[in-house]
Amino acid sequence: MKAFFGKERTSAEQSYAKFGKESSSPYRAEYEKEIQERTRRKLNWGIQNRWEQRELDDIYKNEDIRAAQFRDFTKQLMETRIIGVKEFNSVEEIYYYIENMFKEGIAEPTLMKALDIFIRDADQFTDEDLDNPIFKKLLKEISKNLVTFSKEESYVKTVQFMDIYCISDSRLWVNMEIFVLKKDHILSGEAIIRIMTHFSRQNEGSKDFYHFIEHCFYSEKFDDADINHFVSLGHNFYLVHTGGVKFFEDYADNLLEKLDESVSTFNLLRIAQTFAEIGPKFPEVFNIIEYHLLKRYEQLMTEEMVCSTACFAIAGQGSKLMFSLFEKQVCKTPNLDYKTLRDACKSFIYSMRGSDEIFKTLEHGIRAHLAQFSVSEK
Repeated sequence: MKAFFGKERTSAEQSYAKFGKESSSPYRAEYEKEIQERTRRKLNWGIQNRWEQRELDDIYKNEDIRAAQFRDFTKQLMETRIIGVKEFNSVEEIYYYIENMFKEGIAEPTLMKALDIFIRDADQFTDEDLDNPIFKKLLKEISKNLVTFSKEESYVKTVQFMDIYCISDSRLWVNMEIFVLKKDHILSGEAIIRIMTHFSRQNEGSKDFYHFIEHCFYSEKFDDADINHFVSLGHNFYLVHTGGVKFFEDYADNLLEKLDESVSTFNLLRIAQTFAEIGPKFPEVFNIIEYHLLKRYEQLMTEEMVCSTACFAIAGQGSKLMFSLFEKQVCKTPNLDYKTLRDACKSFIYSMRGSDEIFKTLEHGIRAHLAQFSVSEK
């Protein structure tokens, strides 16, 4: 069997290298080198304020389109639906409670209760609060106890916590990946997609991990996933810029079968973003997105119109009718904010469409927000 680095290796050697059973193996060294490379190019590398890590510009041409929609902490916390957990008024109370809880013994239920608190009360923590020894002890205990986890939700909850707090410990991410691959038999298709979502948001996961996800797709593990999770599957591959051509072709075929009137506008925008950079190969995907967007034209917000046209423009897709209708709405909207203005510029410059009126509107907005544009954007 060939390794990703082009060398032949036996299945036993591959297993040892992958799971660290033989630390002196040259294949293990190659795996470590890949981990170091992923760490070096992390999207949030060098950003001091972790709450602004998704505000990075110019990483991907359309990564920043309506960033808040794709990374909404409030929504994450609401969806967690944690019940039966003590309420706290301060970070100090939280740490005191968890410290006493750890004194009684540390096992899977104890760690999950601690994670429930950290996930629910994430808005109370600052960067300085994460230097607390109790927080560092929690990370250490998670890494030690991953092998003992017996419940699907424990893995999902742990990786959600790692994502929300932007944990940069590459060893913890590697350990999480290893045990997800080894314990996939206890994970449902939707759980695997949820785990993948948190990996991709932090630009984590090796080639083995994403090849494993493709394998799950072809093994029909995701056939029963709802439309929200199925859309997330493709969008996650987009976030880390991976996934084979054959995979996206088959994924698109399955996706088109699932799309109907019930699909949300948010999911339509995520689909458009997923296929934007490979749009010329998937015109049928953009045709169906345009169909659903135009059917709900009266309900769309200006920001949603701009987001969709930016994706269509990058993909080289979209009819003149759609651009014309969305252009009128943009011209009617006074005082466009900086992000919407920037994406509107992308939309009508990349597509080489737009009337004199829209470019005058954009020019007026650019003058008002000129200081916020990056050097490359100027």
